[in-house]
Amino acid sequence: MFRRRLAALFLAGAFLLRMAWTVLTHNLAPLVTENQRVAASLAEHGTFADAFGPGLGPTAHVGIFTPQMAALVYALFGVGSIPAELILTAISCGFVVLSFWLAWRCFEALAADGKGLLVALAIVCFFPLQFSLEVRELRIGEQVIGACFLLGLLLVVLKMDAAKAPAPTRKLVLLGLAIALAFFFSPSVGLAAAGMFGLLFLQRRAWQSLLILGGTAAAATAFVGAGWAIRNERALGAPVWLRSNVGLEMALANHDGAVAPADPKKDYLDRLLAIHPHASAVGMAKLKAAGGEIAYNRMLLDETKAWIRTHPGDFRTLLLHHAVEFYVPPRWFWGTFGSAGSGVALRQAVLVGTALLGLFGLPFLIWVNRRYAYVAIALLLPVLPYLITQPILRYRYLISTLLIFLALDAATRLIRYAIDKAVHRKAVRPA
Repeated sequence: MFRRRLAALFLAGAFLLRMAWTVLTHNLAPLVTENQRVAASLAEHGTFADAFGPGLGPTAHVGIFTPQMAALVYALFGVGSIPAELILTAISCGFVVLSFWLAWRCFEALAADGKGLLVALAIVCFFPLQFSLEVRELRIGEQVIGACFLLGLLLVVLKMDAAKAPAPTRKLVLLGLAIALAFFFSPSVGLAAAGMFGLLFLQRRAWQSLLILGGTAAAATAFVGAGWAIRNERALGAPVWLRSNVGLEMALANHDGAVAPADPKKDYLDRLLAIHPHASAVGMAKLKAAGGEIAYNRMLLDETKAWIRTHPGDFRTLLLHHAVEFYVPPRWFWGTFGSAGSGVALRQAVLVGTALLGLFGLPFLIWVNRRYAYVAIALLLPVLPYLITQPILRYRYLISTLLIFLALDAATRLIRYAIDKAVHRKAVRPA
């Protein structure tokens, strides 16, 4: 009971600390991103439009649900107003704290050591690892919400695995709807959810449960996706089911300059400025010359596919690089779009160290407790969409908190295992 009360204090402190940091560092001004622009367009004109600037018209560049909450806040309090940004910051901080609590609950369900859990919680709550990401860059973004979905669904899987009775149909239907919603916020989370629940039901040979949950998720995804595709066919001339930015994201990541750059940060920014319509006038001119958002993405996708066909070895190298960067963020990830802030070396060391400890400790944890296989799926499947695109720090936020908790859990279990082995050897040693 004391540990849970202390955890609650940590979580409350984390929320207040982030709110205070935002105000005291003068970070209340809105960060103009594609999501922010679409939210402003929804609030002011009722149109899902203008992702790259005013007057550019309908878009499918961002996810259908991501800007909706911000649009409601902007409609009530004004686009970019101090009250609106304070509310959006509080909402973002709330989701951040919720993700911390869900991670805590997941590892409680795995019977992790309580002291290790408190240390992990203290790190994510109070160490300024990613404050700017959490309260500004992701104020109107999907990654924090995606992390909550990922950890929440992992917690549900762990609880269902521990329960002997099969889940009732109503719960399976609700879970299917939740997975569909998670997919529209983050396809990576949808992939992880499919893997986790698939493993659960396949182990139990619960074919009916698998059919109900999978069928509900597929039907809901198809229903919403079809409606969104119809809208996009009418507004953009193409039936986009999810987002229209695949060509742009692949082109940013797969090209000659990305294979072995002397300065990866410079190469990434140069490529961004050269082709991204949100980043530069050059990119905007190319989008307009191509005939709009859909045509431009098709052109970039065709060019990237052609490059991959003629550079298969380089493409395989980039796949490996992207996988490594997703889990072990290089130094250039900090300050990519602004000031890196202070203590970058220490912050990177914490993220890299916990990632390595968590990943390399995972086989041991699965050997100790097979239920860590669900954690492995939650960690490993989300990387798949980022193998063919360029990971950056905010994309890996999905698994960042999970990795920190996993690392502390692995460390405490390994230490305890080593101590127990040493005591056992001493006990059986002949006199």
